[in-house]
Amino acid sequence: MTQTRIVIIGAGYAGLSAAKRLAGHAAVTVVNPRDEFVERIRLHQLVAGGDDATLPLTSLLVPGTAFVQATAETIDAAGRRVALSTGEEIGYDHLIYAAGSRSAEDAVPGAREHAVTVGDLDGARAARRRSRSRSAGRRSATASTRAGAGSGSAGRSDGDPLSGRGEWS
Repeated sequence: MTQTRIVIIGAGYAGLSAAKRLAGHAAVTVVNPRDEFVERIRLHQLVAGGDDATLPLTSLLVPGTAFVQATAETIDAAGRRVALSTGEEIGYDHLIYAAGSRSAEDAVPGAREHAVTVGDLDGARAARRRSRSRSAGRRSATASTRAGAGSGSAGRSDGDPLSGRGEWS
């Protein structure tokens, strides 16, 4: 008897939760561009310098769960296949698309050019670099004032660790 094949695109909270629940009941393959799990609720701590907000992805997978480090490029629903950035194709019986959310800088005019987001790992690392640069005294005329916007976990808490250090005004 052939085991059911499940491909999960994305290894955030939803993707890993699905993989954990399905392990042992199906052949599970997780596809993710990074080999690390990003704890999005800790990204504000990365910006403040207190945490790197990542864990090795393979340390969180249930033994027997396959991991492919790649980006899903196309989904062929009729053929039940996912084409990956590596050139590989993976067949599936069931597909879970858990690729996560993205920041919408283009929705607000000027945000892409002037804002630093912390909704993903790359944005939080960029904000940390800017914060370090400011702390070292390399301030530019346009970087002297900061404002926070957003009411997600990052929007509500990013200012807290930075406000006490004179980073936010």
